[in-house]
Amino acid sequence: MTKYNLKLILLILILPLLANCAGTLNYNYVPTGYKTLDKASLLKNDGFNKVFIMEEGMETFNSWNTGNDYFVDGQYIGKLAYGIALPYKTKKNKISLVVANSFFCGKITTCPTGRQNIKYLGGRIIEIDFSQNKEHYLISYTDETNFSIGGSLIGMLAAQKRLKSTGEPFKFREVSKDIWWKMHDDLNGRGINKRWSPMQRYQESDLQQARDLQGVSP
Repeated sequence: MTKYNLKLILLILILPLLANCAGTLNYNYVPTGYKTLDKASLLKNDGFNKVFIMEEGMETFNSWNTGNDYFVDGQYIGKLAYGIALPYKTKKNKISLVVANSFFCGKITTCPTGRQNIKYLGGRIIEIDFSQNKEHYLISYTDETNFSIGGSLIGMLAAQKRLKSTGEPFKFREVSKDIWWKMHDDLNGRGINKRWSPMQRYQESDLQQARDLQGVSP
């Protein structure tokens, strides 16, 4: 591969990011969650079973992720990114929650996202049973870093091959109600001051427009 072709491929890869940074947002890729949640309203006893999902903040040199798509029983419920939270309500007693990354999808250009996510890495699943607990609090996190993903096209392709066999880079852990809400407040506070953070980059109006476009508005 010539140096010219490599530069062209890299330019194609970063064009969506450059466009977003420049202020032109592609709302298909903007998170659909919330920067802040109305805790009192969400915790009212309204007869629904509830799941609260949040993506944990990235550490230094861990900023490659473009966001993950979430599905409940096969239906798309939204996209999250660093610090953005998603409350989900249901009348079902059991649900299957899936996280699927849209960055590693067997391509070197823009990947299918949202409802069109092809789940190239399979999707990571957690089964949730509300019979004992009507509220579940989940953190979506990753141990991957810029170093493990690779700092070049070759490194990215190698990581993609590895993840194809090991599964999604993000996974779930369940935490207590108090810990989840504290993390929500902490990530919100840190994110506002973190450069290129979704908390700083997107306005609430951007998130609402993304919800409307992606069809997940309440």
